[in-house]
Amino acid sequence: MPRVLKLTRRVIEGLIHPPSATGNYYVMEAGGRDSLRGFGVRVFHAGILYVVRWRGKPYTLGRVDHLPIETAREMARVKINELIQGVEKPAVAGRRKTVAELAELFLEQVVAPRNAPRTLEEYRRLWRLHLLPRFGKMRLQEVTPEMVLKMKTEMADRPVAANRALQQLSAAFSEAAKLRWIGATDNPAGEKTVFRYTEDPETRALTAAEYRRFGAALREIEAERPSPLKAPTTAALRLLIYTGARPHEILAAQWAWVDLEARQISWPRAKGDRPGRKAKGRSIYLSPLSVEVIRSLERQPGCPWLIPGKDATKHLGSVDKAWALVCRRAGIEGTTPKSARHAYRSAGPEAGVPAEHMRELMGHASSEMTDEVYLHFNRDSQLRAAELMDAHLGRLLQPAAQDVA
Repeated sequence: MPRVLKLTRRVIEGLIHPPSATGNYYVMEAGGRDSLRGFGVRVFHAGILYVVRWRGKPYTLGRVDHLPIETAREMARVKINELIQGVEKPAVAGRRKTVAELAELFLEQVVAPRNAPRTLEEYRRLWRLHLLPRFGKMRLQEVTPEMVLKMKTEMADRPVAANRALQQLSAAFSEAAKLRWIGATDNPAGEKTVFRYTEDPETRALTAAEYRRFGAALREIEAERPSPLKAPTTAALRLLIYTGARPHEILAAQWAWVDLEARQISWPRAKGDRPGRKAKGRSIYLSPLSVEVIRSLERQPGCPWLIPGKDATKHLGSVDKAWALVCRRAGIEGTTPKSARHAYRSAGPEAGVPAEHMRELMGHASSEMTDEVYLHFNRDSQLRAAELMDAHLGRLLQPAAQDVA
């Protein structure tokens, strides 16, 4: 590591940049009457940085072409004093910052560049509804874990929203620590300080508004060129919503089981079938929209699977990432592909489908012996039930009237 008595502009201009293939290198002040031990520059392919090296660890101060050398030297002197004391003190300016100022910087410079506009808007909504009314006017050092815990307790009936609010607050305070507005360990919303609620996202059903946002996001993804999702994957997502089937019942379905004339997918075995007993099988009743989705799929020669994977000899194993992508675009949190099934069942009463038909549509066995033995469903009545669900969910997935206008 080369050393000089004092780092000057002329010394910096004489450095070899970009460095040779051997990699980057440092030029540090050796320590003398006018020099500062530990202050120097790092030369690498992307540029030259002012740095402080303390006990073998480098601390970046800024780019040479952005900082005057005397400013960098003064920053280095402050940094070295902090390191000698063993504590990196927050900058004085950080003591005057409010949570609202931190939120504005965090959303614009950290969240916005990394997320889709819909996700950014969802995070803004969390700040607007839950965080800024409580903490917005407070200085960063005034927010305590007890205050954050109180917010969490008051949001106990909305655990998903509470966890997202805690995550946003914690991430923002972590950013404040990087800016040295607060100490490195002064995060009042850290996971080790305020525990999160345990969530069960699979049992969360989509609301009517979330259905519309999901549909808009899915259409947006399908229209992109190239689309981030392949056609079989988006078809699988639509079939999960339109049929209420279990994810594996769509992903592992075979063309041999599909009868588009009868509008059914006939699984040879049902979830409740047990080895050694006669298999009852499971019928997935297809609405017109479901049939349209299946007709749009290109059947690959020699491939038995309705939803093929990358290897045509295997079916698609999961739509978890695809579901998560659409939900991020739609600003929907706390759900999984299994949520589509819970949402389907929850939408039944709104669609006007009787409970007994919903049970059959979803492939559930009745808990009452009378229904088990004497209640029978013919194909026509189940197809009518599927059409009712089709009409209801199809309306929800279409753009709202004001969006069209």
